[in-house]
Amino acid sequence: MPNVHYFGLLGNVNYSIQFINIQDDLVIEKWPKHKIIEFISEIMGRDTLETEVRFESIYGCGDKKSAYCISGPLTDMPPKSKLDDSVTYFVKMHNYYEAYARKIENKINLLRLCTKGDIKLSFSCFYTVDKSGRKELDFSFETEIEPRN
Repeated sequence: MPNVHYFGLLGNVNYSIQFINIQDDLVIEKWPKHKIIEFISEIMGRDTLETEVRFESIYGCGDKKSAYCISGPLTDMPPKSKLDDSVTYFVKMHNYYEAYARKIENKINLLRLCTKGDIKLSFSCFYTVDKSGRKELDFSFETEIEPRN
């Protein structure tokens, strides 16, 4: 079973988001801006300056020195059966990632009903970590912050 992790960057939230249980195997923590930028740059293969611009504008974090992130290992991944070839397993994992991300996005959208702000999961990804600690991107989503009417 691969060592898969999830990371999500939340835009337009405050400290109270830490008290919400988004998913049993995930935690919400405040990360310093430089750590977020380094992480996203590494995982996406981008320049840190480009990621910083996205952090401040597209991701909805402004010029803040930190932001709230959802992270953790995935514990309920579908197993690879002996009948799964690489394409079949890729499709199975792709569907799993989309469903997992949709569950998180749905919870975030429900929170939007309870607040004046535009809470948004602006960046999220699934990645594996090898034995040497190197991260490899499996799947990512990026959403621009759009104000509500």
